[in-house]
Amino acid sequence: MTFLDPASRARQQIWRRRRRQQFGLSAVHAAPTRKIGASRAGRQCSRRAAGVPTRGAAIPLTVASRPLDWRLELPGGLAHNLYMPLLTSDVVAPDAFSGGVQPTIPAGSGLVLRRWKPSDAPAVFEAFGDPEIRRWHLRAAASSDEAQNWIDSWITDWPKAAQAHWAVADSITDALVGRVSLRDMQLVCGQAEVAYWTMPTRRSQGIACRAVEALTEWAFGNVGFHRLELTHSVANAPSCRVAVKTGFQLEGTKRSAGLHLDGWHDMHLHARISD
Repeated sequence: MTFLDPASRARQQIWRRRRRQQFGLSAVHAAPTRKIGASRAGRQCSRRAAGVPTRGAAIPLTVASRPLDWRLELPGGLAHNLYMPLLTSDVVAPDAFSGGVQPTIPAGSGLVLRRWKPSDAPAVFEAFGDPEIRRWHLRAAASSDEAQNWIDSWITDWPKAAQAHWAVADSITDALVGRVSLRDMQLVCGQAEVAYWTMPTRRSQGIACRAVEALTEWAFGNVGFHRLELTHSVANAPSCRVAVKTGFQLEGTKRSAGLHLDGWHDMHLHARISD
């Protein structure tokens, strides 16, 4: 067993007291990873019960009203370090997603962005049977049940504030005509990536452009995102046209950045900044 000299023990106690006072520590979750004596283990259990940090423990903090654990990455944000808290506040408030119901977003005459429903599974299964969707989205559903599992995950992603998925539907019949999403959301810096697809039978009708435009306006105007990106293979000319038509400026080409079934593709990076 290692004993601290009085000076080291005093410094350790001062450090713990300052952590508690500065960040309002209330609990400690992680136990030491190395073996310790029974008496020391008892003391550390008592300290944890009393809210006192122990050596080797992960210390949850609160900085600018957001939870912080230096050994974990926060949902919807960048990893923070115990000794390096951000001086800026979140660009997008975390409760914009976790604190409410996913909204329905109008997308012009005849279209709406809505929450996914279990009844959408057959249409999703049909969509991913299309060669073009499989080519660019690199997924295929083996059955409607598998498509239903995808829908379940899209629905549960909303409160996690990591990704947000909408079904693009006919506002009259409610039939599924496509999908649009915000992926890799970083609420701390207000950034996300836009992704979409359109049902094969509804292509060349401007659906993707209207869905992307509606989602972009909502993300900037209602939630407060600062930057949205859109990436696609340089071989995917239709996606490039959608990006340009919806105001996503081409910023450059990321070399060999996307792995597809036929190998690595260069990827166009488009982006749009909130006005």
